[in-house]
Amino acid sequence: MPIRPENRARYPKTWKQMVERARERSGNRCECDGKCGLDHEGGRCDAINGEPHPQTGSKVVLTLAHEHGVPLEETSIDRMFHACQRCHNRYDAPMRRAGIRERAFAGQADMFAIDVSE
Repeated sequence: MPIRPENRARYPKTWKQMVERARERSGNRCECDGKCGLDHEGGRCDAINGEPHPQTGSKVVLTLAHEHGVPLEETSIDRMFHACQRCHNRYDAPMRRAGIRERAFAGQADMFAIDVSE
């Protein structure tokens, strides 16, 4: 997943090493066990990095998904899982929708701000 520019500084300096550790742990296969809301046959997603996705056919690029509600600064490899695009997007969808609503509402609130200092 692309890192939003405003969040880039929040990622640990050891991010690349964490990705490598996740790759070793996962065996280069998606580690999602249903966190995304899908019932994976066999208990774990079958997507393998660099191969066509078993359901979508798109080339799999594994990324690190971090546990919701945990600030990035406190994220450890134990609170992340290696995920294919499908699982990562499904897992993050509720959080993204909430962020979009929050940013949209903040913009609307600014539109109607009244300067009462006069």
